[in-house]
Amino acid sequence: MPPIVRLFLVCLLAFALPDGLGPARAADVQMTAAEAKRKINLAGRQRMLSQRISLLLCMSERGIAPHANRAAAAKAINLFGATLAGLRHGDPDLGLPREYQPEVLASLDAVDAAWTEFSDVVGALLAGGGEGLPALQSTNLVLLTRMNDSVGVMERSYGEGLVHPDLARVINLAGRQRMLIQRAAKSSCLAASGIAAAEERAETDATIALFEASHQQLVSGDPANGVIEPPDELIWDQLSVVEGLWQEARPLIDAMAGGAGISSKEEARLLTLTTQALNAMNDAVWMYENF
Repeated sequence: MPPIVRLFLVCLLAFALPDGLGPARAADVQMTAAEAKRKINLAGRQRMLSQRISLLLCMSERGIAPHANRAAAAKAINLFGATLAGLRHGDPDLGLPREYQPEVLASLDAVDAAWTEFSDVVGALLAGGGEGLPALQSTNLVLLTRMNDSVGVMERSYGEGLVHPDLARVINLAGRQRMLIQRAAKSSCLAASGIAAAEERAETDATIALFEASHQQLVSGDPANGVIEPPDELIWDQLSVVEGLWQEARPLIDAMAGGAGISSKEEARLLTLTTQALNAMNDAVWMYENF
C-alpha cells in the first residue's frame, strides 16, 4: 500500500473513531479498565438506590423518623439522577467517562423512561401527594429491572477486552448485594403496610434467599458460574462484617414481612441495621473495583 494511502486511512479512522468503529474497539480507546470497573460499580449502585429510595419513603410513611428519612430519600434521588446522567455523558467528579457503545446507550434509554415515571411518583410522595405507596410499589421494580439489565449489558461489553470477565462478574454480583439488602427491607415494609402484602411477603423471602446464596458464592467462590473467591483477605474480612450485620437484621425483616408485628423501635432498628449492612457491602464492592 502506498504511504500516502496508508496515511489517509489512518487519519480517516482517527476522525471516525466514536461512530465508525465497532463498540468493543471504541470502548478500548474511549475508556480505561479502571473507568469500566467504575461504571459497573456505579451502575450497580443505581439498583440499590431505586430500592433505598422506596424503603426510606415507606418507613417515612409509617412514621419512622419521617423528616430524616424523607431528607435521605431526596438525597438518594439526586444521586440517582446525577449518576444516570454521568453514565451517559460522563462525570469527572464520579470518575465516569462518556459512553459510546450503542448497546449500553440503548439500555440507558430504557432506564431513562422508567426513571421519569418513578421520579414523578417519589416527587409526589415527598410533596405530600400522589397515589402513595401503591404507586411506589408498582413503579420501583420496573426501574430496578431496567437498571439491572443495563448493568448486565455493561458487564458483558466491558468484559470483552477492557476488564477480565471474572472481575467484571464479581463487581456486578457484589454490587447487586447492596440492592438486595435494601430490597428485602423495602418489601417487608410494604408488606407490613398492607401494600400487595402477600406478593411482598413472597418477594421478601425470594430476596433473602438470593442474597444468602450470592453471599455464599462471594465467600467461597463459584467457578461454575464465573464467581472468583475473594482475591485478598481484606475482602474476605469485609464480607464477614456484612454477614454479621445481615444476621442481626434478618429476624426483623422476617417478622416485619410475615405480619408478626414489630414495634416502631424495632422498625427503626431494622432500618439502621440494613443501612449499616449496605455501607459495609458498599465498601466490599469498592475493594473489588480497586483490586
